Amino acid sequence: MTPRRSRVRTRLLRTARWLRTRAPRIWKGVRLVLLLVEGVVAPVKGEVALAITARALLVVGDTLVDAGRHGRS
Repeated sequence: MTPRRSRVRTRLLRTARWLRTRAPRIWKGVRLVLLLVEGVVAPVKGEVALAITARALLVVGDTLVDAGRHGRS
């Protein structure tokens, strides 16, 4: 491997490690904000697209965080 490739690989591995350890904690706060947007802000503003987008982001985020958890199926 060239030095550049090894540096890129090292950075990717470091980022993946960071995401595994911190993403679930960060996701709790982001999830709360998205729930508030979907449940409160969107109905008050009458924005159906905003509610659908928030719901879609919740599904994608939950899927990503669950995929990072270790466990047997």
